[in-house]
Parts: sequence; structure tokens; C-alpha cells
Amino acid sequence: MGPAVERPQPVHHADSVDSEGNPRIPLVPRFRSLDGYLLRQGTPARSLARLSRGRHRRQSGQWARRQVQLFRGNFDYDLGDGWSLSDKFLVDGGDADTNALFSGTNPGSLNDMLYTSNASMGAFNLPMGSAQATYVKGGGAVDPNQSVIHQGWWHIHKHLKNLSNEFRLSKELFEGNTLTGGVYLAHYEMDDKWALGNQMLMTNTPHARPIQVSYVQNGRTYYLTDGQGLLDYGGYNIAEHGNANNKVFYLSDVWRIGRWLFDLSGRIENQNATNDVCNLSNVNLDGRDETLYDNAVPVCNGTYAHTRYDKTHPSWTLGINYELADNMSVYFRANKGAHFGDFDNAIRGYTTGNTAPLQKIQNFEGGFKYQSELIYADISVYHRQFNGLVYQPTDSQGVPVGQPSLYGSDSKGVNLTGSISPFKNFKVQLVGNYLDGHYSHNNSCFLYTDLVTGSSQCIRINGKPLQRQPKVRYAVTPSYLLPFAWGDITAYVTFTHVGPHTQDQSALQQLGTYSTWDFGLIAHVQDHWQISLQGTNMTNELGLTESNSRIFGTAAGTDGVILARPLEGREVNLQVKYLF
Repeated sequence: MGPAVERPQPVHHADSVDSEGNPRIPLVPRFRSLDGYLLRQGTPARSLARLSRGRHRRQSGQWARRQVQLFRGNFDYDLGDGWSLSDKFLVDGGDADTNALFSGTNPGSLNDMLYTSNASMGAFNLPMGSAQATYVKGGGAVDPNQSVIHQGWWHIHKHLKNLSNEFRLSKELFEGNTLTGGVYLAHYEMDDKWALGNQMLMTNTPHARPIQVSYVQNGRTYYLTDGQGLLDYGGYNIAEHGNANNKVFYLSDVWRIGRWLFDLSGRIENQNATNDVCNLSNVNLDGRDETLYDNAVPVCNGTYAHTRYDKTHPSWTLGINYELADNMSVYFRANKGAHFGDFDNAIRGYTTGNTAPLQKIQNFEGGFKYQSELIYADISVYHRQFNGLVYQPTDSQGVPVGQPSLYGSDSKGVNLTGSISPFKNFKVQLVGNYLDGHYSHNNSCFLYTDLVTGSSQCIRINGKPLQRQPKVRYAVTPSYLLPFAWGDITAYVTFTHVGPHTQDQSALQQLGTYSTWDFGLIAHVQDHWQISLQGTNMTNELGLTESNSRIFGTAAGTDGVILARPLEGREVNLQVKYLF
């Protein structure tokens, strides 16, 4: 679905490239893309007519709320003669709500929004000159040249309960070899209320202002929005209840022979779940044809779609470590397993006996570790494969589009964590990653809408790079420790580079590269005080981490604007800690 709080920012799509072939992405005028927000804390509450519980009132500042209560226990006991047992239990429950503004279509001028059919901005194509657009709660008419956008107020209420217990029994079979067996049992429930869509027309400015629109056609006045600026009362308004039992049995053996360390583990897991989702019927809430925003609101009709999910699958892992010397070792690990579906993914929207297949995972990795006074190095290589991943796009209303597709991924890479200390108190740290990953195991064609032409297109994803993952990413941090009689000060600077990356499985929307500079001064005073002065993104680099998640393929329309999530702008903070 997406994060609880989205911070989409409008930027111009790259229409040129630099000397390295990376897209140049200029800013949209009048919008501070590094620190601008469409809304601010305390924006007036919005009322959403929803579901069977009437009208919900939500405050925009209450983005995500977590209220969870838990009770846990842990019991460990040495039975003697090499036997030991352990039992851990957890009882928890509470609410995990999301109330957020989710990005939809791209922005455009009010005039184009009202009177054109531009698909990239979700334009309304009203009769020319027929509309009246005014600011909500006063402020007069809106300038036709004002940049506007419509975005969705998505509200999800989750009430969760969980009871779990893990019991394990271990026995030292002989010196250096320990066998462990265990059972994990869990029961959990979920009660949900979803209200997705709720598109609101607003100015495309920091601290956006909602806009209400009406128009006249054939002598009748039609209301495109309600008095709050809402274009609709949601497209995906469901109630959902699920309960599940998870059962696991596992065995693990660890065996040390001289400089060798072996571990082998296996488990068998069963997930048994049922899920009930209310069926929807479109209802004209107020019975008036002129109020277009509520003429066909999907509302729970009293019937439910019941889905049962019951799958069992084994998993295993094997690890080998060999000490070449006291400060040097090589290691290897292979593991294979599966990821089970949950209520919202691979169960909801499917029928009993026809649920999504398990997601299969296979991983092989090996590495080398070395440590001395001069050098520390941890270098690993890996080959990972995923299969059975589900692709299910949703529209701006949060409604699933088309039939789910299955795909996989295949990636090979190198990870490096290291440091060098050429002289006392000085150190240079390096963290780097190289990833050669692409999509695989898909035999279909992903359908999407081209925002420039408005036509349906089809693209195959096999061989496309993994979304939002650069091939190269690294960070270099030189630091120096200054000792004093009263304590010490550590000063550091970090340079981070993120290589070219793309938005989604299509790899059509380029997000470019970016580099950042950070710094820090950390002082330890006597035994208890720590004072930190730290800064991030000191050059105000415009680095894009993702673009519009509701648009597949190229996210720019005819005006060349995309919604994208940038890094936070420059930030410097001072922190004082007292350590007990």
C-alpha cells in the first residue's frame, strides 16, 4: 500500500541528461521540494462518510497512530547433564491506524484540470467556461492559472490481537555439538475498516488549500466536490475480519570441530487462516444526481466474501565457518524457504483453493572477515532468487486493477564493510554495495496507461532492473578522535553516493543519482555527558528515492512533471545526553 505518511513533491521530469547519462531533474517553481509539505500539522479535520459506522472525522496531523498493549514472559532453566529448556510467550493487541494523504495524479493548472481530458492530471473535461472554483471556507475564486492537484485522504483502522508461545529444548550431545528442537504456536486476529480514495482537489503549494467546484450544464448546477473539496467518498470502503493459526516445528544442530563451525537447521511451518471481507454495492448517498461526489459510493451491503488459506512448507539453512587464523575467517551459507500470505496480501481478493502461491526464496552467500589494528574488512558475495511475488496494481482510489500477476527476481551482489586506521586516532570507514539484480519468472505482460497519450500499453519485465535499487551505493567516513583530560571529541564527515535507479518493475521512470555530505562532532565529557552536533545533506542535494507509486511506467505527463519523494533537506541538530 505505501508508507503511513507520504511526502510527494512535484519535480520536472528529466528532459536532458548529464555527461554520465543520468537524467537532470529541475525543480518545479514555487515549491520547496526539499522541505515543502502539502499539508501541515493542524490542518482542519475532514469528515469522511464511510462504511456501516457512519461519518468519520479525521485530523490531518494524526498521520499514524499506534496504541499497543503487551505482556510477555521468558523462562530459561538448566536441567543438568547437558539439557536446557526455554519458553517465551507474548500477548499483545491494540490499534494501528493510518490516516494519510496519498499521491494520485500529477498536478496542472486549474484551467487545464477543469476543461481538458489530460489523463496525467486526472482532468475533469467539463464544458468550457461552465465551472466555478472557490477556496473552501472563504478566500474567493481560484486563479485559473493556479497549479492544483487532487490527492487521496486514505484512512485505515486496524485492531490487532496476538497470542504466541515458543518452547525449545536443547541437549549437548557431545563436546562441541548441541541439538535444539522447538515448537512455535501463534494465534492472531485482525479487524479492519478501510476507506481509500477520498480524492480532494487542492492547490499544489506548501500548506495546500482545498478547492470546491461546481458547474452548470443544460441549466442544472452540478457539484463536482462537496463543501470540503472532496471529489468522491472513496473507491475502496471495506470491512475485514481475519483470524489465523501459525504452527512451526524446528530442529537445529550446531557443531564445532577445531577451527570449523557447522550449523544446520530445518523447520516445517503451517499457516491456517480465514478472512472475511464485506461485499460492496454502489449507493447514491444523498439521493441527488447533482452531487456527483457521492452518486456511486461503494458501501458494504451486508454480505461477505469468505476465504480460507491453509498452506504448509519446509525451510532449511546450512552455515559453515572456518577460522584461517585468530583474526581471519571465511564463511558460507545456503538457505531456502518461503513467505506465507497475510490477510491483506495473497488472501484478500482471492477465493478458497485459489489463493496466491507461496513466495519462494533461495539464497547462497559466502564471505571473508579480517581484523587487525590497521584494517577491518567484511566482504561477502551472494546470489538470491525470489519467485511467486504478486503484482497487483491499484488505481488512485485504492481499488485493485486487473488480475494479479506472478513474477520473481534474480540478484547477484557484493557487500563490503571495512575500515583502515593508518595512524593513531584516525580511521576511514567504507560501506559499499554492488547489486546486479533483475526481474524474472514472468510470462505475462504488465498493462499500464501511458500518461502522455492516454492509451493502454503493455510491457514485459523479465530482465528489467530491480525497482529503486541502484547497482552501486557507497559511503566513505573519515573520522578523528581528539583526546582531552576531561574526555574526548570525535569528528567525522560522511560522503554517500547512490547510483542510477528506477521507480518500478517497468524501469521506464528514471530517478537519477545523488550524493550527500554529512558531518558530526561527538563529545564525551567525563563519565556521564555526551554532546552531539550532527548535520545531514549539508549541500541540499535533491535525491529522488521513488516517484508516484500509483502510476506504473513513466510517471510524467505532457507537462513533464512527476510526483517524487526526495531526501530531506539540510538538517543540523544538537543533542545533549546524560548517561547513567
